[in-house]
Amino acid sequence: MLALMVVFGHSYVLGGFGEEPLARWSGSAISGRELAVQGFFILSGYLLANSLFRQPSLSRFAVRRAFRILPAYWIALLITCFAVAPALFATLYPGRLSYSESLTIGDYNALGYLGKNALLWQGQKWILPLFLNNGSPGVVNGSLWSLFYEALCYVLLAGGAFLGWVQRRWVVLSAFALLYAPCLVHAIVRIPSLPKGPVAYEIFNMAFHPAGPCVMLAFVAGVAARLLSNGGPVWNARWFVIATAAFAISLPIGAARIMWPIALPFLLLALGERLPFRKLEAVGDFSYGIYIYSFLIQQSLFAFGWHHRGFWIFFGVSLGLSVAAGATSWFLIEKAAIRMGQRIAARFAAPANTAPDPSIAIVPTT
Repeated sequence: MLALMVVFGHSYVLGGFGEEPLARWSGSAISGRELAVQGFFILSGYLLANSLFRQPSLSRFAVRRAFRILPAYWIALLITCFAVAPALFATLYPGRLSYSESLTIGDYNALGYLGKNALLWQGQKWILPLFLNNGSPGVVNGSLWSLFYEALCYVLLAGGAFLGWVQRRWVVLSAFALLYAPCLVHAIVRIPSLPKGPVAYEIFNMAFHPAGPCVMLAFVAGVAARLLSNGGPVWNARWFVIATAAFAISLPIGAARIMWPIALPFLLLALGERLPFRKLEAVGDFSYGIYIYSFLIQQSLFAFGWHHRGFWIFFGVSLGLSVAAGATSWFLIEKAAIRMGQRIAARFAAPANTAPDPSIAIVPTT
């Protein structure tokens, strides 16, 4: 659902249809696609903390995370470099470039895109002159920015687990409070973003600044939710209605950035318990593939003029192609990579002295 929210929101922005409804309703304070990314990080923090509590082996954790993220990501880069970019050059600029030239021409070429983005950091966002007239000019795949921060959260979580901090509620809740405090301050006095330029400034703006995606706060909120719930059920109809109403009210009054870190973790976990999607889940998890391909698909559709057919046609076609790409990625790449990662991780014995804090109730596995 979160992945589809990203496709929906990007259909407005990348298709040239203005801002999405939630952004307009909130006075541009927050958008649905931004909430979806924050939701990804909340669920990631919750699930990975739960995983570490149940199997506290950092080597297993590292192997599983690497095989979950990197193979599909690398395949997406290879497809973009060696298939999509040459095909777009051949179609949009027929007869001008050979295949090898379509990979190497210019300073921002396809091979440079592959090499500079291979380690998750987006060192090159463009393959010029592709997409220069699009709604997001020149950007090949703007969704990939979040994967570096996802990996950064993995590293920090593993470090916290190694030091014994993740198992201690006061440490995690203190970290949440420290990251949440700027949101309260920003609501009263605007905190300026750091200027563009140094990589450290960009990381701060994206991971920590209250006006940005706040992905670090979202991830820590997920870890805190795991500690507070002990991994057990959270559904409560009364609190669900209250949380939904509070968040809905916060949107038009400009308080969404204060409310989402409190309400969104509970709402996501509650919906995860109640929504009847277990049969769909058994088919496969297409969300990662949808996420890493949808932006490129929508940029390509715009380049071929599909936005002229109206929003719902543009959204519908991009949605269908994105789900197909996500399913293909799952069945051909991700599923096998996860199994391989599990086999390799099984070779690492869990250290005997890294058992979770006995004060934390561990949910038994089935």
